[in-house]
Amino acid sequence: STGHLPGLTALIQYTSGSTGRPKGVRHATSAITAMLDGFGSLLALRADDTVLSTARMSFGYGFGSSVLCALDAGATTALIRGAVDPHTVRAALRRHRPTVLCSVPRLYAALLDPLHPGDDSVAALRLCLTAG
Repeated sequence: STGHLPGLTALIQYTSGSTGRPKGVRHATSAITAMLDGFGSLLALRADDTVLSTARMSFGYGFGSSVLCALDAGATTALIRGAVDPHTVRAALRRHRPTVLCSVPRLYAALLDPLHPGDDSVAALRLCLTAG
């Protein structure tokens, strides 16, 4: 075991490049641990949770809440391959029966608008997170 090495880079995420060239941002082990301690305790994810994310893994929201926090809690992570639209998300909701959904306001609005009586695609959800 190498032990906990707080000053070492654990993760490099790239910025979107909206203000210039994309830049690699280094996140130290201690920063990842702090995020997991803070955000992870706020989410209170459990080992029996399944987290479905519509967020891009290149963004902190997508990778942090959807993958790192989920794995830290022993939960299952489900990701959507390809286009993320209401149709593919609803299909993923039915297939994976997630207890947690990480998405953005625009997609929540599109998902909730056409809900019909008897549509149980969101029945397993206990927590919905949003950013953006």
